[in-house]
Amino acid sequence: ILLERLDMRELVVGYDHGFGKGREGGIDTLRDLGRELGFAVDVVGAVHAADNPISSTRIRRALIAGDVVGAADGLGRPYSIRGPVVHGAKKGRELGFPTANIRLGDADKLLPREGVYAVYGRVGSERVPGLLHLGPRPTFRGLSPSVELHLLDWEGDLYGTEVRVEFCSLLREIRPFASAEALIEQMRRDAEAGRAALARGEGSGSACSSRGDSLT
Repeated sequence: ILLERLDMRELVVGYDHGFGKGREGGIDTLRDLGRELGFAVDVVGAVHAADNPISSTRIRRALIAGDVVGAADGLGRPYSIRGPVVHGAKKGRELGFPTANIRLGDADKLLPREGVYAVYGRVGSERVPGLLHLGPRPTFRGLSPSVELHLLDWEGDLYGTEVRVEFCSLLREIRPFASAEALIEQMRRDAEAGRAALARGEGSGSACSSRGDSLT
């Protein structure tokens, strides 16, 4: 396709590029093909962050481990998800911590590990500090896993609004609590920890500072 339809003259690949079954083909194979078929091969060298080469594999592993700071270092920006706000069980509102239930628009989007995160929520042109619960809700029976955003010091109706969430720091794992009161107390501590994490601007230098930005 590249040769016949696009008349390819040059192919740009990464330094560790592999193709074919079991990645048996490599850069030398491409160069041999290029000499035979008439195209050049340009190899881009490794780019490093914290003395480690940046790669999509390394970034995926960081996200799966909940290391959103490491993922941001590799991406040069906070990792983000987006989706419309939909109606939920309204448990957060009952507990005094109203949350926006987000329905993810891309079912194949890689999500960080389950947990509670310090985040920024993009609401229109506003970038608001917040907390994100990602995963099951074991304290209450009959509730399915969810993606719930609590915006700090913000009030408004988000139903139907598309929100983008920028991950800045993993605060804790999800665990069950003996009572609603115990959960409320933990949520207060989460809010304090989230404010502190965001104030430190965790993630890729200043990528998660209040002045930071992220690509769509």
